[in-house]
Amino acid sequence: MAFRASKYSARDTKYGLMANNQAFTIGEVIIPSRTSETPTLLTGGGTTSYLLGSVLGFKDTAGSRLGFDTVTAAADNVTVALVQAAYLPLHICPEWITDLSAAAGTTAGSSTMGNMSVNSTGLFALESTWVIFTTHAGATQLFSYGLTGKNTTQITCSFYATINGALA
Repeated sequence: MAFRASKYSARDTKYGLMANNQAFTIGEVIIPSRTSETPTLLTGGGTTSYLLGSVLGFKDTAGSRLGFDTVTAAADNVTVALVQAAYLPLHICPEWITDLSAAAGTTAGSSTMGNMSVNSTGLFALESTWVIFTTHAGATQLFSYGLTGKNTTQITCSFYATINGALA
């Protein structure tokens, strides 16, 4: 499971131009590009930076919804194809559901409350980065409330390393 908001309104949805050659999957966390003259979106997976949002879907230059779970932007997306990702800003929803990248307990304590970062795909909480919630680790991006009880990997969490008002 990717990052899924527990509750939100469709009016909270934002849209951003995908960077050239960038591949996104629904539920993946994203960041804004800092290198392009045209504002674009990049994957937030594998970063320790502040995060912008979670992908909800895709639309083409005509505004038509693209019915795919994963979309890879063309090499000329910024100038020609203009495919956009629909996303929910992470600060809008206080609670998210996702899976850990490994079974809880692989890293001692990871089934309980604590801080974690996002894995390299941008789709899961990186179980091996878990640290107890009383310890601040600069590379962490979210706070896990622990397992949901549905299986050995699903957690509820809140993002604190967001573009809009980071607490980290």
